[in-house]
Amino acid sequence: EEFSLCFSRQDYTSKDGTRAGAMTLGGVDPRLHNVSPMVFAKNTHMSGFFGVHLRAVYLREGGGLSAQTTLDDMSSRMHRLEVSEQQLNSGKVIVDSGTTDTYMTSRIASAFKTTWKQITGKDYSHSGMKLTPEELESLPTIIIVIQGYDGSDVGDEPFGEPNDVPGWAGDALSPSFPKDVVLSIPASHYMEYDPEKEVHVARFYTEEGSGSVIGANAMMGHDVYFDIPRGRVGFAESDCDYATLLETEGTSISVAPQTNTVSTKTEIIPEEEEQVEVIEEPTPEEVVIPEEEVLPQEETVPQEEVIPQEEEQIEVISEEPPFNGEDGNGE
Repeated sequence: EEFSLCFSRQDYTSKDGTRAGAMTLGGVDPRLHNVSPMVFAKNTHMSGFFGVHLRAVYLREGGGLSAQTTLDDMSSRMHRLEVSEQQLNSGKVIVDSGTTDTYMTSRIASAFKTTWKQITGKDYSHSGMKLTPEELESLPTIIIVIQGYDGSDVGDEPFGEPNDVPGWAGDALSPSFPKDVVLSIPASHYMEYDPEKEVHVARFYTEEGSGSVIGANAMMGHDVYFDIPRGRVGFAESDCDYATLLETEGTSISVAPQTNTVSTKTEIIPEEEEQVEVIEEPTPEEVVIPEEEVLPQEETVPQEEVIPQEEEQIEVISEEPPFNGEDGNGE
């Protein structure tokens, strides 16, 4: 009844797969919230798909990854689409990781394309665009404001004033509801690169006849928590780099610590192999070493069963001198 998905964005594809992020069953892994704390939207559908209610949609001039917006941004960079809240929520609005791209109601199409052209000077289309990394980064960031969770506090909410918490709308974006959730979709997430044609293609669509789908490309760069019992959908900005997290901390939420301890012990094996090689390839000088000098070596052997084998070899050599000649080792 509780799980979270954290999608990262890779700049390459491979037949062997890429590190796409992490899925957490039974809740969330707060270690992944390394960019911003988790904030919560209201789940408007208590069965079936996870639904949300949209307050507003903005285009932020100059791009940027973070959802945090200041009053200065509002006066200079933020361009609100002239679309009513009722039009935004025409039909159902769902959050669906199974839908690769994002599809918005056609009721925002005119306002979106007009505002896009005012900012970029170019028409918005789904034809390929040749873009340098700098040009891609400077394209508008799509900002979606979502109705916040209005139920009782659970205890995992962030502390601080809404204006200071990334992910909360604050007074800048939603003065009446400062704890509304802000979802930031930078161009690197909604513009998909086609390596064959060497162009970027827009994957944020505004042609849906009824309803909207916030798809996987909008969820990218976030740990998204689906909390069915409490009727919440949580969003935390994250790089979703779970592999690096394991490399640095050495533990996993799905692997018991004992397993890692055993794996660490296996690294001692090369030292044991070196001891075995000394026994299998004795030199004439080693044969005549007094027993008093051999004792410390026997004490370092972790297994007592090896000691009788070494004593038998020494006794055979001392009682039957012709043994070296028969063994082909020379005089």
